[in-house]
Amino acid sequence: MAWRSVIRPDAVYANTRDLCTYALEREPGEAGTLGFRNSVLHTLNRLQSVAMPFREESFELVLVFGDDADLALFTELLTVDEMPSDWRYDESERARIETSVVEALSLLEELDAAVARSLKTIVGALIFARRAHFGGGSVSHLIGTIWLGPSPTWTPIDYAENLLHEYVHQCLFLDEMVNTIFSATVSRMAEEDALVTSTILRRRRGYDKAFHSAFVAAVIMQMYGRLGRSEPARASLQPALLTAAELRERPQFLTPHGIELLNELDDVLAELGAAA
Repeated sequence: MAWRSVIRPDAVYANTRDLCTYALEREPGEAGTLGFRNSVLHTLNRLQSVAMPFREESFELVLVFGDDADLALFTELLTVDEMPSDWRYDESERARIETSVVEALSLLEELDAAVARSLKTIVGALIFARRAHFGGGSVSHLIGTIWLGPSPTWTPIDYAENLLHEYVHQCLFLDEMVNTIFSATVSRMAEEDALVTSTILRRRRGYDKAFHSAFVAAVIMQMYGRLGRSEPARASLQPALLTAAELRERPQFLTPHGIELLNELDDVLAELGAAA
């Protein structure tokens, strides 16, 4: 089954090219190359309030554990005013995390090298911090940095799933920035008539958050399908179909581009259902 919709490398590269052309007023170079990636991440840093660290000499992600005094990336991504008291990982935990990230990225490269390369094109850094009841996150105004809060029980597959999960959010944030998916404000989409059942949390959430959840679930189902593990895919299929149906009942919250994405999601879910 081919990766579909928002994480397709050609779609990601088209969006990043448009972003760079707008911000830098020049073409960023050949998609998929290191020069292209550097242009993308420099552009994101230029447009966003907090700069991400990234390596200009390679596609290797920067792993950040908060040793510097400036914790702006951490507080923004964890959406807190002050960091929790026990948020830091000790040296032994960091060694385990670093090894697991390498194994997870290798796994994603084995599943689809082009998608792994596009992930490392728009993501420059991973930050690591504990926050109770959270495994990580992304925010729309800091594209290019992903927060992970792994537990000691995470396997490399768990790391791969969480990286891919957050990458879907990153792709949707980028697509929203370039093409506009939603026709209403975030506050409007949080009102009662816009609430939709989230595929992942299985409760009613704002339209945009539920939209994201369905795409995340679809991509994760595809990942497990490629790994030959059908049970995780089957478990998420019906919740994703419910979310997609409720999203379709409220088309007023989508632009024409957003409706195109929703149509693609329906196609992906139909393929997943046929393969289940």
